[in-house]
Amino acid sequence: MISNRLYKILTVASIGLAIIFVYSCSTKRNTFTRRVYHNLTAHFNVYWNGEQSLKEGVATLGKTAKDNYSKILPVFNYGTKENATAINPAMDRAIEKATLTINHHSMLFNRKEYVRWIDDAYFLMAKARFYKQDYSMARRTFDFVIKNYPQSNVKWDATLWMARTNIQMKEWEKASAFLENIQSKMDKESIPLNVQKLFPLIYAEYYLNQQKLKDAIPFLSRGIELNTNHQLVTRLKFILAQVYQQTGSEKSASQLYAQVIKRNPSYEMAFNAKINLAKTFDRSSGDSRSLMKELKKMLKDPKNKDFRDQIYYALSEIALKDKNDTLNIHYLKLSVSSSTTNTYQKATSALQLADTYFAKPDYQPSQIYYDTCMQVLPTDFPNYKLIESKANVLTNLIENLKVVQLQDSLQRLAKMSEMDRGLIVSRIIQNIIKEEERKQEEDKLRASMPALGQIQGEQGSTTKTGSWYFYNPQAISLGFSEFIKKWGRRTLEDNWRLSNKRMVIAENKPADTTSTDSTLAKSDSAKVISTDPKNPKTYLQNIPLTPEQIAASDAKIADAMYNLGFIYLDGLMDTTKSIQTFENYLQRFPNHKDRLKVYYQLYKIYTVTKNNAKAEECKNQILTGYPDSDYAKLITDPDYYLELMAVKERADARYAEAFGEFKMGHYNLAIIYCNDAIQTLLDKKLTPKFEMLKALAIGKTQNTDSLVVALRYITAKYPDSEVFPFAKNMLDHYAKPVAAVAPEQAKQQAAAAQTEKMAESLYAFKPETGHFYILLINSANVNLNVTKTKISDYNSKYNSLDNLIINSVILDNNWQMISVSNFADMKKTLDYYNGIRINDYVFSKMQPDDFRQFIISSDNYPIFYKNKDAETYLKFFNKYYIKNQKQ
Repeated sequence: MISNRLYKILTVASIGLAIIFVYSCSTKRNTFTRRVYHNLTAHFNVYWNGEQSLKEGVATLGKTAKDNYSKILPVFNYGTKENATAINPAMDRAIEKATLTINHHSMLFNRKEYVRWIDDAYFLMAKARFYKQDYSMARRTFDFVIKNYPQSNVKWDATLWMARTNIQMKEWEKASAFLENIQSKMDKESIPLNVQKLFPLIYAEYYLNQQKLKDAIPFLSRGIELNTNHQLVTRLKFILAQVYQQTGSEKSASQLYAQVIKRNPSYEMAFNAKINLAKTFDRSSGDSRSLMKELKKMLKDPKNKDFRDQIYYALSEIALKDKNDTLNIHYLKLSVSSSTTNTYQKATSALQLADTYFAKPDYQPSQIYYDTCMQVLPTDFPNYKLIESKANVLTNLIENLKVVQLQDSLQRLAKMSEMDRGLIVSRIIQNIIKEEERKQEEDKLRASMPALGQIQGEQGSTTKTGSWYFYNPQAISLGFSEFIKKWGRRTLEDNWRLSNKRMVIAENKPADTTSTDSTLAKSDSAKVISTDPKNPKTYLQNIPLTPEQIAASDAKIADAMYNLGFIYLDGLMDTTKSIQTFENYLQRFPNHKDRLKVYYQLYKIYTVTKNNAKAEECKNQILTGYPDSDYAKLITDPDYYLELMAVKERADARYAEAFGEFKMGHYNLAIIYCNDAIQTLLDKKLTPKFEMLKALAIGKTQNTDSLVVALRYITAKYPDSEVFPFAKNMLDHYAKPVAAVAPEQAKQQAAAAQTEKMAESLYAFKPETGHFYILLINSANVNLNVTKTKISDYNSKYNSLDNLIINSVILDNNWQMISVSNFADMKKTLDYYNGIRINDYVFSKMQPDDFRQFIISSDNYPIFYKNKDAETYLKFFNKYYIKNQKQ
C-alpha cells in the first residue's frame, strides 16, 4: 500500500518536473528558470563539446604542422593548407556545436543577451574558421562579436584575433589598427589577463611576417616575461635568438640558444639550437676547436643522419669566421652533397658556395652551384628573382665557354696525326676510368665512415677557362652522366628534350645541325652519335678535318666569344674580362660580321674607364673602316642618338598599330599597315618584324602556299634577324608534308597543336564564378556507387558545413562523370581539389589510367559536357589552374 502511494507521488512529481522542464526549454519568455536552464545547457550540453573539438583540432595541428628551422620560426605555426584540411572534421564539429548553442539557447530581449555563452559560441565559431584558414569568414565572425557584444570581455579576445586574421591575410594596416586599439586601452580599461599575455605575441607575429625583425624584439621579450607555459616560452626564446642572430646581435643570440638547450626542448629544436650556437660563435672570445669537436661528434650520431647538411654548414660558418676559406668551401660542398630531405638547407649551402666562387671570380664552379641551388630553391626565398637571373647569366656564360673550349680542342686534335689523336683519346679514357675507380673507393670510404666527412682531396668537377676541354675527364664524364641521368638516351634531333614532339616556336637561333665529321656518310638517314665517354668515337666523330668544317668551327668560336664579351659586360659587370674577350675576338677573327659592334663596345668601355689611347684607337677603326655606319655617326654627332631614338619610337608606334589590328582580326588592314611601314619608315631594323607580321596576316587571309612564299622571303632576306627562328620553324612546318619526315611525330605534333588551339578557343578562364570538381572514372574498372559513397564520406569528414552536392552522369561509352558542386569560386574549388586528390581512401584501388580529375567553371561546364573531350579541357585546366597555382 505504501509502495503504491509512493509510486503515485513519484509519478506525479516526475510529470510535474517534465512539464517544468519543457516549459523552461522555451527561449521566448525571459524568466529566471529559463535563463538558468539555458545558461547551464548551453554550456555543458553543447558549447563545451564544441570547445573540446576545437582543442583537439589545434592539438592535431600542433603535431602535423612542421617547422622550417632554416627560417625564423613563426610565433604560432598554423600549418599548410593541407594541414588545415586535415583538421576540418574537428573544426566543423566546433562550428556545428557553436551554431546549435546560438540557435537553441539564445535569449535576446531588447537587444540584450541573457545567455552568457552566446558570445563565446560566436567566438568559438570564428576561431574554428580561422584554423580552417577560411580567413574571410573568420574575419566577418570576429567583427560580428566586436560590434554586437561591446560590453563583454570576449570583445578583447575577438579584437586580438581580428588582428591575427588580418596578419594572415597580409592586411597590415587593418591589423595595426586593431593592435593599436588594444594598446591604447591597456591602462584605461580592464583587459583580461589572457589577452594581455597574447597581445605581445601577436604584435611580434605582425612584425615578423613583414620581416621587420628589430621591431619584433621588444614584443618577443615582453611575451617571454608574461607567459608561463614552458613550451611556449622555450619557442619564444628560440625565435628571439634567431632574430638577434639575423640582426647581428650574435652574443645575445648565443646566450638565448644556450638557455633553449637547457630547457629540454624537442630533439629538433635542441639540435638546431646547438647548430645556431655554433654559427653565432664569437671568434674573439674563445677558441673554435672545442666547438668544431662538438659538431664533429654530432656527425657521428646516427640520429643526426638527416641533419648532417646543417652540421657541415655550421662547420663552414666557423671556418669562415676563422678566415679559412679553403675549409669553408670544403664544408659547404659536404653540406650540399650530404643533403637528403632539407632542400632549403641544400639551396642555402649551394647559394653560399656559388656566391663565394662568384666573388673570386671563378665563374664555372659558381654556375654549377647556382644551378644546383635553383633546382631546389623555393620561390619565396629572399631575392629569388635576382638569384635566378644571375644563374641564367652564368649558365649562358658557361654554354659559350664550352663552345670555345670544345672547338679549340677539336681543332688541336685536327692538327695532330691520326696516331697522336689515338694516343690522346686513349689517355683521356684511361683518366676517366681512373677517376671512376677513385670515386668508387671514396664512396666505400664514406660508407664506412659516413659521419666524419674528412675525405680529403675533393676536387671540383669543373674546367678552368682556357684549359683543353678533353684534358679534363671529370668535366666530360660529368657532362655525359648528368645528361643521361636527366634526359636518358636521346636521338640527336630537333626538340630532343620533348618526348611528345610538337611544333616549337623558339626565340633563339636553331642549333647548327651540320655534321662536322668527314668520316660520316652524307645521307638523310639519322646519324648515330656516340655519347659514351669511354668510346673513342665520342672524341673523334666531330673533328673538323676539311676547310669547310674548320671554317664552321671558327664561326662557332667567333659567335661564342662575341656573346661572352657582352655577357661579361652586361650580365656580370666584369669589364676586365669583357675587354680581354673582345680584344681576343678581334685578334682571332678580324673579319667577323660583328666586329663593328665590338669596336664600338670597346670604344665605350675605354671611354668610361678613361683609357684614352685605346678609346681613340677604337674610334679611328670605326671612323675609317665604317664611316657611314650608325656607330660612326653616334661618335661624331652627339645628337644623332636622339634622332635614332625618335625614328625608333615612330617605328615602334607603327608596329604597335599594325599588331593591334592583327589582334582584333583586321588582317587585311594589318597587311596594309605593314606594307606602308616597310616602304616609308627610316628604321629598317624593324622591317623583318613587319614582314613577319604581314606573313602571319597572309596566313590568316590566304592559302598556305601564300604563307610559305612569305616565310621563304623572310628566311632568305633576313637570316640574322630575331624573327628568323620563328619564320624558319613555321616554314619547316608548312612547306613540306610532315608525314614524309616522321609520320608518328607529325601526327603527335598536329594533334597536340590542334588540342591546345581548340582548348583556347572553347574555354574562358573566369576564377570568380562558381566551379565544379569533376572526377571522370573508367566505368569498366571503377565502381561508380562505391566511389560516390567514398566522396560523400570525404565531404562529411572534411567539408561537412559546405553543403556540397554530388551528382553523376554517363559521359560516354567508357567514362562516367561525378561532379561536386556548390563552390563559390575557383579558390574554394581548388582547395577542395588539392585536398581530395591526395586522399588515399577515395582513390584506393584505382589505377592512374582509370580516372581523371579537374575543376571547371559553371560557364565552361556545359561546353565540356557537350564536347565530352577530356584531353582538350585538361590542356586548358593545366595551363590556367595548375600552372597559375604553382607560380
